[in-house]
Amino acid sequence: MATGAGLNRYDGYEFKVFRHSNTNRQSIGNDAIKDLFIDNTDHLWIGTGTGLSHYNKELGSFENYKSPKSGSINGICQYAPAKLIVNNNGSVYLFDIQNRKFTQRLHIPSTSCIYQCGQTVYIATTDGLYTLNTQTRKLQKTLHAKLQGQHIQDMFLRKNRLWIGTEGGGLFCINLQNKQETHFTTSNSPLCSNYVRSLSIDGKGQLWIGTVNGLNIIDAQGKWQYIGSNSLDEGSLSQNSVRCILRDNLKGMWVGTYFGGLNYYHPQKNRFTKIRHNRSIDANNHNITSFITQDSRQRLWLGTNGGIAIYDHQQHAFNYITTKDGLRSNDIKSIYIHPTDGNIYVGAQLGGLCIVNPHTHQVKVYATQTGNADDNSIYAIMSGPTLQTLLLGTLTGLRSFNTITHQFSEIHTVGGNKLPQRKIRVIAQDGKKRLWTGAENGLIVYEAKGNWLREESIISPKHVLRHIAINSITITPQQAWVGTPHGLYSVDLTSGVTRQYTVDNGLSSNMVYGIVADKKNNLWISTDNGLCCWNSQNRQFRNFTNADGISSNQFLPNAYYQSQQGDIYFGSVNGITKFNPQYFANNHYTPRPILTELNLFNTPITPNDNTHILHQQIENTRDITLSPGQSMLALKFSVPNFIAGTHNTFAYKLDGYETEWHQDNKSRIASYSNLPHGTYRLLIKAANNDGIWGQEENILQIKVLPHWYHTWWFRLLTIAFIALAAIMVFRYLLAKKKMEMQLAQERADKKRISEINEMKHKFFIDISHELRTPLTLITSPLEELQEQVNDQWQQHQLQLIHTNTNRLLHLVNQLLDYRKAETGNFQLKVKPISMSSLLTKLYEAFEKKATKLGIDYQINVEDMPENVCCDPNFIDIIVNNLLSNAFKHTKRGQNICLSGCVQDGYMCISVADTGEGIAPEHQEKIFERFYQADKNHTGTGIGLSLVKHLCILHHGTINVESKLGEGSRFTILLPYRAEDYQETEKAATTLPLPTPTPEDTETILIVEDNKDIRDYIQTSLASEYRILTAENGQEAINLLKTEQPQLIITDVMMPIMDGLEFCKQVKLSIETCHIPVIILSAKTEQNEQLEGLTQGADDYMAKPFSMSILKSKIHNILRTRRLAIEYYKGEITVQPQKIAINSLDQDFLKKALEIVEKHLTDTEFSTEKFAREILMSRSNLHLKMKALTGESTNEFIKRVKFKKACELLQSRRYSISEIAYMTGFNTPSYFTASFKSRFNCLPSEYADRDATSTSDSADT
Repeated sequence: MATGAGLNRYDGYEFKVFRHSNTNRQSIGNDAIKDLFIDNTDHLWIGTGTGLSHYNKELGSFENYKSPKSGSINGICQYAPAKLIVNNNGSVYLFDIQNRKFTQRLHIPSTSCIYQCGQTVYIATTDGLYTLNTQTRKLQKTLHAKLQGQHIQDMFLRKNRLWIGTEGGGLFCINLQNKQETHFTTSNSPLCSNYVRSLSIDGKGQLWIGTVNGLNIIDAQGKWQYIGSNSLDEGSLSQNSVRCILRDNLKGMWVGTYFGGLNYYHPQKNRFTKIRHNRSIDANNHNITSFITQDSRQRLWLGTNGGIAIYDHQQHAFNYITTKDGLRSNDIKSIYIHPTDGNIYVGAQLGGLCIVNPHTHQVKVYATQTGNADDNSIYAIMSGPTLQTLLLGTLTGLRSFNTITHQFSEIHTVGGNKLPQRKIRVIAQDGKKRLWTGAENGLIVYEAKGNWLREESIISPKHVLRHIAINSITITPQQAWVGTPHGLYSVDLTSGVTRQYTVDNGLSSNMVYGIVADKKNNLWISTDNGLCCWNSQNRQFRNFTNADGISSNQFLPNAYYQSQQGDIYFGSVNGITKFNPQYFANNHYTPRPILTELNLFNTPITPNDNTHILHQQIENTRDITLSPGQSMLALKFSVPNFIAGTHNTFAYKLDGYETEWHQDNKSRIASYSNLPHGTYRLLIKAANNDGIWGQEENILQIKVLPHWYHTWWFRLLTIAFIALAAIMVFRYLLAKKKMEMQLAQERADKKRISEINEMKHKFFIDISHELRTPLTLITSPLEELQEQVNDQWQQHQLQLIHTNTNRLLHLVNQLLDYRKAETGNFQLKVKPISMSSLLTKLYEAFEKKATKLGIDYQINVEDMPENVCCDPNFIDIIVNNLLSNAFKHTKRGQNICLSGCVQDGYMCISVADTGEGIAPEHQEKIFERFYQADKNHTGTGIGLSLVKHLCILHHGTINVESKLGEGSRFTILLPYRAEDYQETEKAATTLPLPTPTPEDTETILIVEDNKDIRDYIQTSLASEYRILTAENGQEAINLLKTEQPQLIITDVMMPIMDGLEFCKQVKLSIETCHIPVIILSAKTEQNEQLEGLTQGADDYMAKPFSMSILKSKIHNILRTRRLAIEYYKGEITVQPQKIAINSLDQDFLKKALEIVEKHLTDTEFSTEKFAREILMSRSNLHLKMKALTGESTNEFIKRVKFKKACELLQSRRYSISEIAYMTGFNTPSYFTASFKSRFNCLPSEYADRDATSTSDSADT
């Protein structure tokens, strides 16, 4: 379509506009489109305001050619197979299609129009009409005087008659055979305007003439018809100024207007005729049509919301009868035309019964006098049993009206009873004279017996039709058809069998208003969603909407009628729809669907864009190839069917991906996502507006390429890689197996060597242990003998034996010490000592030897601090070995010096001699095990190795400075401050049992009714203990609820509660049973003492008693208790039998252990939960635990957890983290910190130490 704002293309659903773009060379040359032409090769040429454009339908682009003369190209025709003739602003040029250029100008006057028909091109100029023969290339002027000076706008040749439209000169017709001219103007013909712009011919051979004042149509018989614009008639032209007319392949006519857009006409779009009250004053109410009938003069009598409308088909005009003419109500519901007198009987809402004279339109109103207004609301009228009787359906039931007497009467049943009150909407009569009455509350069928009625049983009282609203009833020879809000029902007139039809069967809506059976027994059904046709042959529904030309989709109840000619009328809210099924031609055009758009990830794809999918327009594409990442696509399609296009139906499927067809008549889009790689065929077929499916499918082949990992070459490479990998794995496993065998052999050899070495060491150590006992037994008697023998020779011999015995014992001890160091059983335990005293003591041990050997032996420890932190055992072994080594290599007259000082934050101990010295090549090896630098001196070769090992354990260093022949100096540097060592490396200080401080003073409860004795005991003990007193057992019991003494002293004979009962209650209460009780009583008999002890007393003293003995007993009992607690604190395991004295406390501790162990892994286990489970308050539980174990409840819980942790550590089966969670600690770090705080070592060190202790025990 050519417009002033670009080129438009319409596919039946959407417009696509092509406009010029300065940035796109392939856009159309100009937006002012003047002419369109399709050449003999089906190529589109466009005349624009600046030149000629060619549309490349393959690519959807344009090629533009500037016109040779300034101005637009207004006309285009085919001059030759490869040439065009164009009108360029009044000048005519030839255009070479092959070479794409303008070649020649025809020298003729200014041209207004060119038209081609066959081999002749008609050229309209200011000098008349010229013809150009495309074969002979002959150009000549035709002699038509009437055309001289006319401005020709369009030409059309039909049956040797050339029709010519002019600008202001009217219409000309030239008979090309006899040259006769006919001139039509507004003055001599029905031509609506002398300004004729366009000419065309329709499918019936009728000439369409477009003017500035509407459209004229001349049929084959020469009859003229006018079509103009009417704002009240939607079927009229949109605007009178017609600029162009085109007939399409479907015989539809397209009419372009100046400012009214595009109009389309097709004969099949006019299958329905609309009858409306467009020009009436009250058109809206008149268009609401509730009833339709026809009189003998073929006039329609219509019941509307605006009164009675009478429509004359011949005049296409309405007459109206309203309340102004005598009607009591304009809301007309029923009209009946009497067959004999021709009077019109009209029923209305609250309007009574009106009789209208068909000629004079005089109105007479008759109303009932019952006082019930609903009696005068008449919805249905039909003839009664006689010609003088009418049956009326009212809102109160059936009534009878006598047309002679004009009297209303009630209708009774056969038994004489009144009919039930029902709001009757419709009445019908079947061939058996039965009355079918439809009301708001159901359907009832009556059999007429004279003036009486009897209810028929054809429809069961329980049937749904007896209880729902009835909108319409139509009787056919075999069936009664009933319209309801629940669909369409058929009732067999003989058997009464019913059948229901709903939207599930194809109805457009379940709200059925009107039913008409045509002459082919097809049913036409009005609903609130259009019109339906039920085909009695195939029992299928076909639906029509306002897109098909009906007046409205919203029809009304009881508004339907069929004339004797077969015309069917349906009333709606917007007028009447009229049609005749006999002339209801189907659309047999079966369109082939076309693809209009390809979208990838919701982005339109165009030819030769960066996706490289399309190389031409999608409608011309037969196959596309998608890369692996382009598998989400949508294809849009349409059909070139412009007759009720919204009713076109599409079906599509992707062959190779699915087997079912998808049916669609709305979106027109086939979408697919995540398509696997492969080749598919998209099949699309379409059905036209009448449901006729086309046989030709549009097929698009879609190929989705595989991902690189799905390609054949990748699969081949994968197989090769797997095979190669299998070979490599096999070779690797084979090599691994060989290596494992070699390693296993090496491990076996190493293990065997290690076992042999271990056996050697064990044997050596065992012998060493065995030697110590006899050596000790030799040394002691030997020393006694030395003291008793005076003989010098004997003394010398004994001294020789003693020296070698000591030497042998020293060697044995040295071996044992080395073994200890080697196995890790030497544990560093530092403590504050006087280092100068220790070194002096070690120095003195060698003084006698130095004197004997004549060696100048010195010590220098004045600079050594008095208190340093070290392990004295380590220092003893280190210094002894160094001094022994120095004496071994120092000769008479030479020097040995032991010195100690502090330098650079370290304690420095050195042993220097002026002996033989050590050669440089031996200095790095002398600390190696079993190494001897001088083979002339006997020794084990392990002394210096042990010294270095102990220095390292003491976090220190040892180095040697020596020159051969000048002597050696061994220097040891050790940290000496307490903070230089870990807590686990510090020796546990054994302290005496603490003397109770005032804060720790034990509490004693004295229960004595005698004040003097009570005061005496209190005075005697007050200096050592905190004293509580009570006068009797009950007072003491009350006091124990708030106090927890460490011991109770009680008398026996007391008021209110005696001592035995008090003792019994104390020992039976879980809160107090742990408190020791001493009974002081004047009852001294053995059985009395036994009774007191039986009640749980810990001791029994007779009065009078010795205070010193009592103090001793108190001291012993409390000391025993403190020792038990101290013992308990030193142990890991909780042993109730060793902690608790009585069975009740033992049971308590056992239960406490069980509860904690049960919640061992529970990180949320608290003292509150503990107290609840053991059935004590939290405070009492704390006091009880403190009394029994010396620990708080929380410390007791931790002790049990640590006990379990130690067991798990000893098993060496779990990691530290696992043990932390298994013993209820929140995090491993918290467990480690708590463990170290309790045991002075890390959990890992504890496990290693335990393993070492086990090993030493085995060695010993």
